[in-house]
Amino acid sequence: MIVSSHLNRLQKFHQPQGQTNHCGPYAIATILPLFGITGISGEYLAAHFNRLSSGIGSILPARIHNNATFPWGMVDILKRYQIHARWEILCKRDLLLSRINTNQIQIVLISEISKRYAHYLILAGYDDKLGMGFIDPAYPNAALHWILEKKFMRLWSQLWRNCILVDSPYQNP
Repeated sequence: MIVSSHLNRLQKFHQPQGQTNHCGPYAIATILPLFGITGISGEYLAAHFNRLSSGIGSILPARIHNNATFPWGMVDILKRYQIHARWEILCKRDLLLSRINTNQIQIVLISEISKRYAHYLILAGYDDKLGMGFIDPAYPNAALHWILEKKFMRLWSQLWRNCILVDSPYQNP
């Protein structure tokens, strides 16, 4: 089993999204305290996203109002907090796994297109039998939530294997 060296801090600062479509803002709100940025709720970030044009030429929206948050919007908001982040598409499984226990945090986007559903999760673990382990804004608790690898790969591939890579201020122990 591989777990993120950031797991305890991510669990401590976990913010559940409740019955909203704000998984992206809540994932970011969970990460911000690792950078010393406290007191920012996922709800605040969602409202902020609703008013924000992305830094990509300031033309593209960061979010569909109270709904989908775009990956470039996620990176843009992190950069506004002076946090180094980048968006990757067509990311490889082995690369995801190799970065779990590094000085980086990975937010992945899974989707069930036929159900018009997409969801951001913070990747924080891997196990040969359990699959991929996540700090998931959809759950009220901060335990690792597991998705079997085969299912994860199917869901992750539906929107071109998106990953938002965030460089953490902490060094591995």
